[in-house]
Amino acid sequence: MVSFMPFDQYLNFLNIVDIAIFNHKRQQAMGNIITLLGIGKTVYVRKEVSHSSLLVGIGLNIKFISRFSLESLPAIELLDNAEAVRSYFSKDKLVRQLSNIFRS
Repeated sequence: MVSFMPFDQYLNFLNIVDIAIFNHKRQQAMGNIITLLGIGKTVYVRKEVSHSSLLVGIGLNIKFISRFSLESLPAIELLDNAEAVRSYFSKDKLVRQLSNIFRS
């Protein structure tokens, strides 16, 4: 991929990915990581990067670069990830969080 593409086309591109590898040494690509987990893809990240603890903390199944093997997660874990992303990053949850901020 070397040029800009419309959002829908980019989502179609992400849909053909089986395994995504994010070997960053700092937090990057959270939108892509969450999107990929939400569409049932296997994601590898560095364990020591801050967002790995967030992802694990909300119940997402991820793989770590330190144990890299090009293996996908089991189908049930991919489905669990998709459900967890839909739940944790939902519009309703965002509205509740914003309401709490502005009520404070």
